[in-house]
Amino acid sequence: MNKSNKAQTNKIDYFAPQYYINRELSLIEFNRKVLFEATDNQHPLLERLKFVCIFSSNLDEFFMIRVAGLKSQIAEGVIEYSYDGKTPREQLTEIRTALLPLYQMQEQLLNEEILPELRKYGVVFHRFDELDEKDKSYLEKYFRENIMPVLTPLTLGPANPFPRLINRSLNIAFAFQDNLADDEDRRIGFLQIPSVVPRFIPLNGKRKHNYILVEQVIRAFAEQLYPGMTILSSNTFRVTRDADIEIAEDEAEDLLSEIAEQVKQRRWGGAAVRLEVNSNMPDFVANILMKSLDLEPTDVYNLNRPLNLPDFMELLKLELKDIKDKPFSTRDLPQFKQDGPGVFEAIRQSDLLVHHPYDSFTNSTLRFLNQAADDPDVLAIKITLYRTGRYSAIVEALKRAAENGKYVTAFVELKARFDEESNIIWAKELENVGVHVVYGVPGLKTHCKIALIVRREGGKLKKYLHLSTGNYNQVTARIYTDIAMFTSNDEFGDDAVDLFNYLTGYSHYDNWKH
Repeated sequence: MNKSNKAQTNKIDYFAPQYYINRELSLIEFNRKVLFEATDNQHPLLERLKFVCIFSSNLDEFFMIRVAGLKSQIAEGVIEYSYDGKTPREQLTEIRTALLPLYQMQEQLLNEEILPELRKYGVVFHRFDELDEKDKSYLEKYFRENIMPVLTPLTLGPANPFPRLINRSLNIAFAFQDNLADDEDRRIGFLQIPSVVPRFIPLNGKRKHNYILVEQVIRAFAEQLYPGMTILSSNTFRVTRDADIEIAEDEAEDLLSEIAEQVKQRRWGGAAVRLEVNSNMPDFVANILMKSLDLEPTDVYNLNRPLNLPDFMELLKLELKDIKDKPFSTRDLPQFKQDGPGVFEAIRQSDLLVHHPYDSFTNSTLRFLNQAADDPDVLAIKITLYRTGRYSAIVEALKRAAENGKYVTAFVELKARFDEESNIIWAKELENVGVHVVYGVPGLKTHCKIALIVRREGGKLKKYLHLSTGNYNQVTARIYTDIAMFTSNDEFGDDAVDLFNYLTGYSHYDNWKH
């Protein structure tokens, strides 16, 4: 390189906006790929539906966290430019522009391809107006006995201000006229559909998988909820709220209690950030919703499909093998076979690299921890837990280890977004059986996945280590692609000891061997 080229290179401003991709738009591009999986006819039909649902679920989180953050900046008057040089307002505009065609694609996939194809396999969602009188009579009885008792219809008025709507709940807005009133003023009512009510109502006497959506049943018999009123319109809608948890860790006296309280509040959510409505909702009803929720027209998405699509994941439980992926069979590690010398002997002989989901998580990682829990020569177990799931065989192994007299330390990351509640439950259960639980390093979110076993062998202490890119979660380990390693390498073990001392004691280390 000559001097002139070198000088020119040195003048490049690597912080210039043109060198950066917007973070929010990049996340949308990722979700575009998720949705495109639903267009692939090589996937079985219910698997295509799964991708449609995952797209919706991902967008929920995107709005609750990323969009909520941008709207908070605008509300607080903060003009903070993104790395690619955009203001929060400009980013919100580009987000909507990018999302609208994806919503349209999702509607087309669901309404014109997936739901019609499901009919061929006997999975049918009926509209109320296409049912015969026998079906309608059955549904009215079902409504009065199984749905109506748990509903709470509300009407806007001086004594009933706009209700606080739970984040991501399914709701119905009614417009009606009072039959006894002299004026012709339209009144507005709201009803939240409780999560205890099933979304899919099976039709009596129909084939096995014939359903009607619960919101259609409620709308059909709405005048029983508002007697003396004439229902003018009824439309479903759904509100997405700010659900980010912000903790001033330096000021929090009890991090566990503080996060537990924030998780409890998140069910209701913070400020509204998105309103999803049926495409035929009257303008005056939509305007009341926008005003009451302090939203702008650009925050409203008119959808010509059922709302709350993640509910449709329930269909993947149907026994329809022809339109689902074949069950995936994992490989058991031959070194960890039941009649073998045991996991510690196998690891002493050689480091082991495993590739999930192809290699069995149960036969490798879980067996490693189960054997450690029951081995009388194991003295201590240390582990980091990030996303363990609602039921965790890993946690059960740790509890058993503590009950068997081992010294168990669990580093539980309470700030694992949307898994905080599960982690709080596990943390308390572990503490109750004597596990030493540490809740995190202030200012950091700990993603490392590591388990250290200390074992007495021949009068000395031997360290066994599990290092992984994936969480200690037996459910996601059957889906996600991750790599893990088992080793008894002394230098790796020494580093692991130092790492746990750093995590639990906030120590400073600069002499890592690897």
